[in-house]
Amino acid sequence: MRLPRLLYALALLVMPLTYSTKFLIGMPGLIWINPTVLLGLILFLLLLPSVEPKVSLLIAISALVSGCLGFIFMLNLSGDQGGLYTVFREPIRTALNFVWFWVVLYFIRRDLNFMLRWLAIGVVVQLLIAIYIWLGALTILPLPGTVAEFVRTYALSQVVWFGDIPVVRFVGTFTESPPFGLYMLSALIIFTLVTRNRKRYSRWIAVGWIAALIGVVGSLATQVLLGLVVFVGICMIFLLRGKQAIAARIVGVVLLVLITPYLLGVIGGKISDAADLRAEVAYGKSGGERLFHTYYGIKLLGENPEYIPFGLGPGRYGRHVAMTGAFPDTVTPQVTPVEWLVEYGVVGAGLLIWWLWLVWKKSRRFGVLGIAAFLGLLLANMFQANWKWEGWFLALAVLYAANADIMATSGGESRDAGNRR
Repeated sequence: MRLPRLLYALALLVMPLTYSTKFLIGMPGLIWINPTVLLGLILFLLLLPSVEPKVSLLIAISALVSGCLGFIFMLNLSGDQGGLYTVFREPIRTALNFVWFWVVLYFIRRDLNFMLRWLAIGVVVQLLIAIYIWLGALTILPLPGTVAEFVRTYALSQVVWFGDIPVVRFVGTFTESPPFGLYMLSALIIFTLVTRNRKRYSRWIAVGWIAALIGVVGSLATQVLLGLVVFVGICMIFLLRGKQAIAARIVGVVLLVLITPYLLGVIGGKISDAADLRAEVAYGKSGGERLFHTYYGIKLLGENPEYIPFGLGPGRYGRHVAMTGAFPDTVTPQVTPVEWLVEYGVVGAGLLIWWLWLVWKKSRRFGVLGIAAFLGLLLANMFQANWKWEGWFLALAVLYAANADIMATSGGESRDAGNRR
């Protein structure tokens, strides 16, 4: 195995290893950078793949500019503004995720089946870890000291209630269930895209698809489940053929009809949590806090016009809202479009929307399946505490890279096999 392929396989395998890993291994003071983006940077320097679409490079540059300007603007404010790591952590994370996007495009077009196999292995391993931690949280299995502490601090905080019954959600090597669910949904969509028109595919893909579906459901993350329902519902209505097509479409319509009032009810309940938009009232309430951050972030832009072009800087919103005395300086807007506007400014948000528009245009080559995949992925990442997850970028790269005909054949693998001889 050549070095780039080895590094790429490793990058896919360790994708779920987020900063929560340092708590699992008992090193909370470790400065953590997700290994996948570091491996992506190494691969980019080794392979020098094309940078596409060009707007993605502008986004990376804009994020760094926003970080610098945000730090300068905050010098006039009281309090610690953070060291270089604090200032550039999120801008660099943004840039590295787009570097990862470029590397993924390179490998998709040259060795798609290799990517699918290692992604499936990574999904299965992550699900097994999630089940192990879940069983440990239920005291069914013993856990090492550091893992037990992680469970007490993070996993048990992810409990949802069904009546009087508490249910622990899957978190895996993430600190929360929503990013775990997003990773699994991204993998599920990728496996569905590449197998839609294939008559044959590896057992690893089938196993990975099943593991990803279990992971999505086990996360019990509202936004991720909504993304799944939209994806599955649209596919059931428009794609299924054969004798059961009519029945399947009816089920799909019923599914969407049921989820719409559910969604409206959830949003209405969350908005009512913070009707007066006071920080001390909104804190700790999922929907109410998101509504408060939306209001407060836009208010910051209105009161400080100098922030409008490039924003407060990626990752800097927390240091502003902490001045209310109700939130820690690590908090995020938790509404992705608001985060783009407030932290990246009009310029950065516009570039991000342009990039997504280009991905959307490419995704339509898959037909209805591509549209369903794009909408599902977008919905699942619109209310995350942090939107910059490598699995999400991987799935968008699959949508951007190829049409249904390319994904349904193994020509890329055959060409690479010839090149490796």
